[in-house]
Amino acid sequence: MLSVVAVSQQQQQQQRSQPEALVQRADSNLQGMRQVVATAAGTTELHAKLVALNGPVLNDADRTLPLPVINAQVMQRLNQANAQLERKQQPLPPSNPWRLIPEILRNAFAGFVLAVGFAGLARRPGVEASLLVELQNNWQAFRWRRSKGRGRPSQIQADLDSLGHINSLDADTKT
Repeated sequence: MLSVVAVSQQQQQQQRSQPEALVQRADSNLQGMRQVVATAAGTTELHAKLVALNGPVLNDADRTLPLPVINAQVMQRLNQANAQLERKQQPLPPSNPWRLIPEILRNAFAGFVLAVGFAGLARRPGVEASLLVELQNNWQAFRWRRSKGRGRPSQIQADLDSLGHINSLDADTKT
C-alpha cells in the first residue's frame, strides 16, 4: 500500500511531466510541418499535408500565390509558433518577496495618514471634540493614571498641565 507522501510525489511528478510532454509533442509537430513545407511539390500537396498535421490552413487566395511565397509565409507562421513555444518553456524568474517591501511600506503609511485624517475630522454624535482630540485626551488620561500608581509627582504634574492645556484648547474651539 502506497503512503500519502508517495502518492503526492507521484502526482507532482506527473504534473511536471505533462507540460514537458506537450511541449515535446508541439516541437515535433513543428518540425514535421517544416519538413512538409520544404518537400512540398505544389500548393495542393502542401495544403493537404498541412491539414493532415493540423497546421496553418491555406485559404483560396493563398493557393493562387506561387509556391515559394506560400512556403515563406508558412515558415514565418511556424517560426512565430516556435518562438511562442520557446517563451512558454522558459521558467519564470523566482519571486523575491523583498521587492514588495517598498510598496507595503507606502501602503501602510498611506493607511496611517488616512486613519489620522479621518480621526481628525470625524466627530461622534453628541460630542464636540473630534476623534483625534478624544484619543489624545484618553491617552493622556491613561498615562496620568499609570504614572499616578508609580508615585512620580513631577510627571503627574506635567501630565495634568498638558491635560489642562488640551482642555483649554478644546474649550476655545467650542466658542
